[in-house]
Amino acid sequence: MTEHKGHRAGWSLVRDPKLLIPFSITVIALMGTSSLTPALPTIARVYGISSEEIGWLIAVFTLPGVFLTPILGLLGDRFGRKTVVIPSLLIFGVAGSACAIAPDYETLLVLRTVQGIGGAALSALVAAFIGDFFSAEERAHALGYNAGVVSASAAVYPIIGGALTLLSWHYTFLLSVLALPVAALVGWGLPPAAATQRETFGDYLRRLGSAVANRSVVLVLLASFVTFIVIYGVLITYLPFLLERDFHTTPLDYGIVMAANAVAGAVTSLRVGSVMRRYPGRKILTVSFGVTVIAVVIIPFTGSLPIVVVACVVLGSMQLQVLAISQILLTELVPVAQRGAIMAVNSMAFRLGQTVGPTFLGLILALWGLDMVFVVAGVLSLIVTPLCALIVTRR
Repeated sequence: MTEHKGHRAGWSLVRDPKLLIPFSITVIALMGTSSLTPALPTIARVYGISSEEIGWLIAVFTLPGVFLTPILGLLGDRFGRKTVVIPSLLIFGVAGSACAIAPDYETLLVLRTVQGIGGAALSALVAAFIGDFFSAEERAHALGYNAGVVSASAAVYPIIGGALTLLSWHYTFLLSVLALPVAALVGWGLPPAAATQRETFGDYLRRLGSAVANRSVVLVLLASFVTFIVIYGVLITYLPFLLERDFHTTPLDYGIVMAANAVAGAVTSLRVGSVMRRYPGRKILTVSFGVTVIAVVIIPFTGSLPIVVVACVVLGSMQLQVLAISQILLTELVPVAQRGAIMAVNSMAFRLGQTVGPTFLGLILALWGLDMVFVVAGVLSLIVTPLCALIVTRR
């Protein structure tokens, strides 16, 4: 496998096109939800659907990743990353842009499902690209910079989506066309990586099973799953409805709130390494979920927009911390030979949470109202809080 040699860091590494192009893929991968959420109340009104039904617009996009992530990862190993990434970007761009002219909500859901197929493996394959083309020392810097791109995109997209929605909700979908030039950049700018992994899919599934045959691994995966239920079910899908109902905010206002949430998460995640040197990961997870319970439950009952914003900022800090620590703990809990497999399982947990969050909490909304969406999310976080204390690592 080709590996980019050298001992560079800082801006000299950032300017390497072999890294800048994966950055572009990351930006596209995050576009599918973050830029769309400010438009959800408007889209619900345009198509004449209920606020609980709008959750399917997020769920059908994330659902394909639950099943396709390990399959596409294996195909990337066997036939090269570019062979998977370029078609994925093309599907993402064409289907996502077509959503702007969907004549009815059913057609929109079908197009979003197709777009989700295109986006299923993008984030996972970005890390693989970086691993293919950079040496061990550079790889750590490169992955760190990519995490910064993730945080920056999560901060900027809600503002962009909110501003575009004020012009027309169609424009939020047309952003997806940017995936097409990125596909061209991948084809032109990155050499093919040698495909070295030749295990069968059965062997791959056996490694997946072996990786999760550990109580602590299961608990960490559960923490990731519930975190994504809160992020996608509460913050991304139903928070804009609450802000509009209680404070008469605009889509741009919601974008600014979510930008503050993302910035808080980015700042916190940068300190995870130093915090883990002082405290065990299980204790940090326990405290993070305990704080999440308070922050998410207070949102529908405070009646104060500044307090809601503070709660969202706190949630951003806690959730990004949980996700970063979960990945670190998984690398400690499994042998090196199983780390690739466990990261695939973790990606599946992410996608499952992204899918279950909007649909399950949409059902709660239909049964008991919008306020109970936040209460139930708090209860789920409360259940996970004591379980995190049972995680045991080798160090």
